[in-house]
Amino acid sequence: MIDAVDAAQQAMCAGVRAGVDYRQLHVDAHLSLMGILKDFGVLKASPEAALATGVSAAFFPHGLGHPIGLQVHDVAGFAASDRGGTIARPSGHPYLRMTRVLEPGMVVTIEPGLYFIDMLLDEVKKNGHADSVDWARVDAFRPYGGIRIEDEVLCTDGVADNLTRPAFAA
Repeated sequence: MIDAVDAAQQAMCAGVRAGVDYRQLHVDAHLSLMGILKDFGVLKASPEAALATGVSAAFFPHGLGHPIGLQVHDVAGFAASDRGGTIARPSGHPYLRMTRVLEPGMVVTIEPGLYFIDMLLDEVKKNGHADSVDWARVDAFRPYGGIRIEDEVLCTDGVADNLTRPAFAA
């Protein structure tokens, strides 16, 4: 599962392109991660159904990442333009920290994660979606807590520039 999340995360990093809406990258990350859970027998529902019902948020409860600028968590993640205004988060994704369209020169984190957290999984049951999950498979993964992989990626006019992987590829 670690290898699958790593491969998905690298594909997400490659998706950092000028003109791409970061909100869509986030939604696509949910679908990709739920596909992994489906492949590993944790999820019984389709990735699309898991996203639509909120089940995906129990396994991936945070946003895909955030902009990096003058601060580690840069404050301009919701800016509509340099003149002000904000761009709202997609419905059902309250922890997403960036809603902008990517531009060359932006540096963003791509940090998807899959987690097995009882408090969040209990919400799936309470919300009537217990049949979307194979709970025996959850039990098998629960001792490990989860997987989270983060890279910092520079948006360019062309191919994304992953700033993290080369720094640790010794």
